[in-house]
Amino acid sequence: MKLTSTVIMGTYNGSAFVYDQLASILEQTSPVTKVIIRDDGSTDGTSKMIEQFIDHYGLHQTWDFQINDDQKGWRKNFMDMLTKIETDLVFFSDQDDIWYSDKVSTFLKAFSHEQQAELIVSDYDFQPKDQTLLTMYTLQEKQAGCEGLFQLIPNVYNLATYRPGCSMALKESMIPSVIETFNKIAIGPNGLAQSHDEASWLTAILRGSLYHLAKPLFSRRSHADSTWQSEKKAHQHYFETANREANFTAFVQSIDRELKHGHWQIEQLQSDLKNEINLYVKDSKRRNEEI
Repeated sequence: MKLTSTVIMGTYNGSAFVYDQLASILEQTSPVTKVIIRDDGSTDGTSKMIEQFIDHYGLHQTWDFQINDDQKGWRKNFMDMLTKIETDLVFFSDQDDIWYSDKVSTFLKAFSHEQQAELIVSDYDFQPKDQTLLTMYTLQEKQAGCEGLFQLIPNVYNLATYRPGCSMALKESMIPSVIETFNKIAIGPNGLAQSHDEASWLTAILRGSLYHLAKPLFSRRSHADSTWQSEKKAHQHYFETANREANFTAFVQSIDRELKHGHWQIEQLQSDLKNEINLYVKDSKRRNEEI
């Protein structure tokens, strides 16, 4: 049976790019079952552009667009949309990327081949190619059963989120655990508030169910007005002065506290990871004492 899927997209003042993203979702060779879009109070015509797109292509049966009554911020916007999912899979979507036409079909094939996978991330290209704002990190992983698919190794390094939400698709059955992680692990590896993609990544790595498609499946647009770049500008002093190691240590310690309560499924994985976290924290403390 073919897997069903939903795309969730949060928008805010994205009129410069959102049309191209909507078109790339519509033009998938394997159409998604549903699209949910929530605008967070745009003032630049984004909402009107989305409404016109849905009207033009007659998408009212499968595309659900609403404007939030009150501004939620992108974190809560995505988490609220996660509670609306009724399909097998959910894709996170930024408002300013461009999906390649085989993105959905490639993910569906990977999930069908690898039953253990609960969250799969892909690679991506940058637009423009010579941009310097974004990075795509190397992953610590091992070959899975499907060509081009790799399983991430549950270790301290991989607790940090090395692919953004726009590269992710996850199983609906995992969503309650993602919400629990979001609520219980209050901060991400950078010391800022937890987010939908970090909570999804962390949940999957702690369950041994995070996989990687080593193939670029969309073009990730790099520009100074993106949601993340805007947040970095708003917290410029924090990013300039933050102790990255201290933030990451606090993050892994918060994970360690939750592992003691057994919220994740694989007992041996939890035990091994707890030992690795304890070693990391001790080493971090020693390094700080030497400074």
